[in-house]
Amino acid sequence: MSAKSRKNRKARRQNTPLSGHRQQGKVLVPPLKRIPNLHSIRWLPDLFPNFLWLSSLIAIDDLKGMGVSCGALDAIDEVLDREDGSAHKVRPDKLVIDGSLSSLERIPREARGFVLEYLDKKALYETSVPEEFAHALGMYPEAPGSWLIDLWRQRGLSVDWEKAQRFLADVISKVSHGQARATTRVKFIVLRSWFKAGRVFISKDMKDDAVRLFPKYPEQITEEERRIVEPTIRAMFGAFTGVGELIEPATDWSKEFWRSNWKKFPCWDKGSNGSIAGDHEQLKAAVKSIDAEVQELHQNFLDTATKADPDLYAPEKYEVLTGISSRAIRVVAAAGRMPLLWSQEHGSFVLRSVVEALIVLRWLIKKDDAVLYERFKAYGRGRMKLLKLHVEEYLDSLQDPPEELRRYAEHLDGLVNEDLMEEWQEISLEGNFAGTDTRRMAADVQMERVYKLVFAPASSTAHGEWTSIDRYALERCRNPLHRWHRVPRVDFSTPIGPDLITAALGFLEELIEAYKCAVDPQKVSMTTPRRARFAGCESAPIR
Repeated sequence: MSAKSRKNRKARRQNTPLSGHRQQGKVLVPPLKRIPNLHSIRWLPDLFPNFLWLSSLIAIDDLKGMGVSCGALDAIDEVLDREDGSAHKVRPDKLVIDGSLSSLERIPREARGFVLEYLDKKALYETSVPEEFAHALGMYPEAPGSWLIDLWRQRGLSVDWEKAQRFLADVISKVSHGQARATTRVKFIVLRSWFKAGRVFISKDMKDDAVRLFPKYPEQITEEERRIVEPTIRAMFGAFTGVGELIEPATDWSKEFWRSNWKKFPCWDKGSNGSIAGDHEQLKAAVKSIDAEVQELHQNFLDTATKADPDLYAPEKYEVLTGISSRAIRVVAAAGRMPLLWSQEHGSFVLRSVVEALIVLRWLIKKDDAVLYERFKAYGRGRMKLLKLHVEEYLDSLQDPPEELRRYAEHLDGLVNEDLMEEWQEISLEGNFAGTDTRRMAADVQMERVYKLVFAPASSTAHGEWTSIDRYALERCRNPLHRWHRVPRVDFSTPIGPDLITAALGFLEELIEAYKCAVDPQKVSMTTPRRARFAGCESAPIR
């Protein structure tokens, strides 16, 4: 790829590159997070419930809904501002009716009847407060602005939770994303109210083409103009949501809306998601093929391991390198015979184990220090000794310890004292034998990229970090009224494919070549490993 192509690709990215993050302690912080007192206000959980009315009208029919919204808001303003004496000066100071439920709630009680009467008189009530919306808002008797459905109540409306659920689920699905077109139009109606009330104005000297296009939005602008106008709408709305009178009154209601939905509406079961792909015969054939490759690699390893001089006086180097290699082969051999371990979810520890073995083996070979091989053994023995002492302490604390525990302690005693009396054995409390971490070891042997792209993500899955749990152990409730919250995955099936095990075989092949070079330089193979070096982000199913 040319330098120009790489530059163009980077220019198209919308995210901050790694180089744009700043390290603060042990945390990499993106630019926005470094701006003091700047906070992210979330559309769906924090703001949407307050704009439920506008969102409902625009979700039903976005263009018609915008017209209906504007007509209803203008009618409400007419009632609050008219001078016929019936409701004169009832508008609270600085109140802007922007379509939010919290702004409707601030309309004095004595004026609410006039508002409903006027909307009904102008044939706006049933279009601006449709029956489906009345069922939805009726599920929340304590919601701000709930007086809006009083005429429906007077007409004998019996709130139906199923109708409310269907309606709200559709609305939330259409406006769930803060940048969706329907959501942008909701935000535009809010801005329109603020412009109309004189709370926002445009200077004559202002040359912002996007704002100048606002009067033509949404039908009289081109697609090119739309790409300029809509981000401006969202940016201006985002600036106003930081104003206390817009966000603060809505906070408690937003929390109540979402939290009460758990009791008002059931979860929607997503059912089985993901399966072991491929028929039985196809899997058997794949297992047989992988097993044959492992056997070939194993024999290649044995041809060297069984004939190389181990140095019987000081066999630490031979034994450690041979042990690391043999363990890696056994891990891959076992996984190769169990297709469930070909999945990213259950097989990541396999890939991690092989890559770690290759890093450690290459690092030991590069250092070429006999003390490190002795330390490798001593570290393992010390950890075993620590376990033995913990078990013995536990035994001593029991009045009548079980026989099985006694036998286990005796077994550990034999393992600990097999090569060296335990009184001569130290216990290291370091993270590993090398006194350095795996990332630095990988960098020392030019495997830092493998560490970043393979070892680290495999470790994340093996350790059960959040992204792994989210991908494999949980699934989304399908009910939009539950904000698609996560629930336990209902089955144990998982997609599998050959990518992970193939990658493990490739690293295993490299490990065996490095091993042969270290223990018998005369048998160094000049061949390049045949298999792919990196596993994909997700295994491709066997078809």
